[in-house]
Amino acid sequence: MIILLVLVPDSAMEHCLHIEKEYEKTINDYNEIIKMKPQNANVYYSQGFVYKDLKEYSKAIADYTKAIELNPKHTDAYDGRATVYERLKEYEKAISDYTKAIELEPKSISAYNSRGMIYEGLKEHNRTIADYTKIIELNPNHVDTYNNRGISYHGLKEYEKATADYTKAIEIQPRNVSSYYLRGFAYQELKQQKKAIADFKKAKELSQQRN
Repeated sequence: MIILLVLVPDSAMEHCLHIEKEYEKTINDYNEIIKMKPQNANVYYSQGFVYKDLKEYSKAIADYTKAIELNPKHTDAYDGRATVYERLKEYEKAISDYTKAIELEPKSISAYNSRGMIYEGLKEHNRTIADYTKIIELNPNHVDTYNNRGISYHGLKEYEKATADYTKAIEIQPRNVSSYYLRGFAYQELKQQKKAIADFKKAKELSQQRN
């Protein structure tokens, strides 16, 4: 049996301890503020954010929930709680919170994107496409969303629509390596081998230029 020892440099260990102490101090500060202002939703939200960073998810959820109880229109609290639910793989709860965040802030690209990514993970491609389409309506130059929607179309075997989205992404950002790779795979599905090879070559060329 071989035991591998990973030696952490003293400086790195000290840095970690410093951060841990800072988090602890921050939480203590928030607790003091809560004692003075127990009806302040923003304090609970901020403390929840710290607990989320510390991966103390049950405490984060409790604080986000309290913030929402105090202020039912606290969009960021819904968004923060949704993120925690997502990390815990409680996807239906995450979707519900992102949906509420969107109701409160209909132009929230981040909420649409996060909900769309969950739908994609659940293979609910049509719902994913609806969310990504809304993002494109809000920001027609959102390159990553064209790529992401293209992936969803690919999942539905709608390869023409997928190539159209990847092409649009390339028009906006001609040096986007991912778009060329993705379009190449879509062309393969369409049996357009010459176009596929050309895209793969272009993606490789751009990737090498980065290095």
